[in-house]
Amino acid sequence: MLRRAWVHWWLGLMWSARYLDISQIRSQMMNVWYIKGDFRIIPKPNNVFLFGFELEEDKKKVLKGSPWLVSNMHLCLKGWFPNMILSQVCFRQIMIWVQFHDIPTSLLMPEKIVKISMVFPVFHFYEPSLEAMLGWQGFIRAWVEIDTGKPLLPGVACIDSNGKEFWIRFLYERLGELCYRCGLITHPTNRCLKPPRPDEGIEREAEDSFGP
Repeated sequence: MLRRAWVHWWLGLMWSARYLDISQIRSQMMNVWYIKGDFRIIPKPNNVFLFGFELEEDKKKVLKGSPWLVSNMHLCLKGWFPNMILSQVCFRQIMIWVQFHDIPTSLLMPEKIVKISMVFPVFHFYEPSLEAMLGWQGFIRAWVEIDTGKPLLPGVACIDSNGKEFWIRFLYERLGELCYRCGLITHPTNRCLKPPRPDEGIEREAEDSFGP
């Protein structure tokens, strides 16, 4: 069956050291995917799962709506093909929505937004908001690729036409678990292997730097 319907399958990894129950995953996904057909889940080692869809349009819809969270943990999706060797699949790169805040109106041009987005390894497209384009308190959304093996970027420093430096904040949507000690999304702070920082007592104040 898997070989015959392989076009309707995604390979997924849950970024967590916790054990995940299939019924729990299925229940949560049913509440957020809103797909037309049925789907099934096949567990693999190390929190890897195969997600099979009855309809190909549902498979495409799930990818377009990513990233997804299950119990506050990231679900990373990759294409699945017959004879694929799971140990050779790289899950380090994931797609995520990021908001660009505090952009001056002088930079609200397509070529400028694309240039800002190039701080990420891969940039697909962006969605401008009417509020941002009118100079109100809005933001630009971009769908970008991040490397889960590297710390999240809190923002980027830019220079305007007058030579003045300013800061564009990045807020990541559906952030899920994040370590505020090392900046990785692969584990929460209390599971980090790095030694605590001297200022870690005020780390909660920094949470708004990453997620809305």
